[in-house]
Amino acid sequence: MGKGGAGAGADAGPSKPTGPVKKAFFSPEESKQIQMSMNKFPKPDPLREAITTFQDGIITVDQIDSLHFAWPKESVMGDLLNTELEENEIWDRAETYMLNVADMSSLYSRLCVWVFLIEYKTD
Repeated sequence: MGKGGAGAGADAGPSKPTGPVKKAFFSPEESKQIQMSMNKFPKPDPLREAITTFQDGIITVDQIDSLHFAWPKESVMGDLLNTELEENEIWDRAETYMLNVADMSSLYSRLCVWVFLIEYKTD
C-alpha cells in the first residue's frame, strides 16, 4: 500500500463554510467609499454622540465632511435597516459600521445641519 493508506487524497467535494458568511448590501463603490472614510473616524458610539450634540472636539471638520460625503442615500439606509440576515450571515465591514452609526433616524439630518453650520461660519 502507498503512503497515506486507503482513501488518502480522495476528493471529498467542495467544503461548506464553517463560519459566518459576510453579506454585502452596498454597491462596491459605496462600500469602498465608506471603508476608506471609516478608517478616519472615531468608533461609532463617540461619533454618534458627537453628531447628536455637535461636539467638534470629538470629530474634526474634515471628518464631518468625509462622513457627509460617504453617507449612503436615505433610501439605501432605510432598505439596509429593514434587511434581515439569514442564519449564519453577518454584515460586511461597511454595513456593520453604518448600522452602528445610523441607529438614530435623525442622525443624517443632524449631520447635514452641522455641515451647513460649518459652511455658514466660514462665509
